[in-house]
Amino acid sequence: MPDPNPPNHDPDFQTPRLIKALGELQKETILIPPAVDEIVLDRVRPQLAAIRRRHARRRNTTRLLALAAAFVIMGWTINLALNPIAGGRVFATEDINHDGKVDILDAFQLAREIKSGKTISARLDLNGDGRVDAADVELIARHAVSLEKGSM
Repeated sequence: MPDPNPPNHDPDFQTPRLIKALGELQKETILIPPAVDEIVLDRVRPQLAAIRRRHARRRNTTRLLALAAAFVIMGWTINLALNPIAGGRVFATEDINHDGKVDILDAFQLAREIKSGKTISARLDLNGDGRVDAADVELIARHAVSLEKGSM
């Protein structure tokens, strides 16, 4: 069982008399002359200026990083808009159905889109004649059934 009155324990430490005495200490007003204020401020001003410079550098760095991130996101977005991507994969221009291979089904898909009258991307003008038509379908079909599987 612990000793209820340890050797260094002062029973008056928690008395209301001590609390009252400590409260009265706070009532005394201390006047600091303006000259002392100026001396303290003169010594602190260089430190405050250094803190302000660090904060300004940090703010500028943050702004530059945000601008760089915006450019990266904008570039990524433009890249997504210009390249046919599905599921994170990039497909060949001739891979109309995006199954990862250029085959007769791609030629069939393009023929159906041309016949339906849909607006077709100019990037599908594979022969470069200025229009997407049966000649482009034929080019995909010839490539799909050729024995040499290379670029068109």
